[in-house]
Amino acid sequence: MKYLAMHQDQPLSSISYNRAALKVGVRDRFIGWDEALKQQHLDRLACNNRFLILPWVHVPNLASYVLSRTLRLLRED
Repeated sequence: MKYLAMHQDQPLSSISYNRAALKVGVRDRFIGWDEALKQQHLDRLACNNRFLILPWVHVPNLASYVLSRTLRLLRED
């Protein structure tokens, strides 16, 4: 999934998410997953693989806002 944050037809930020990696031992141990649980619930995880705030954009707290907003949208999408 890819999202583009805009303000008055001007791009401010872009962010994208991919599906979670299949094998991350540290993550799986932290969550407490065995192989069966991982296969059952892996679709509930996403990996933020790109996040860009354009260099000329200076908006306080924009990064936090974009992250939180896209996470809400990601659940719906």
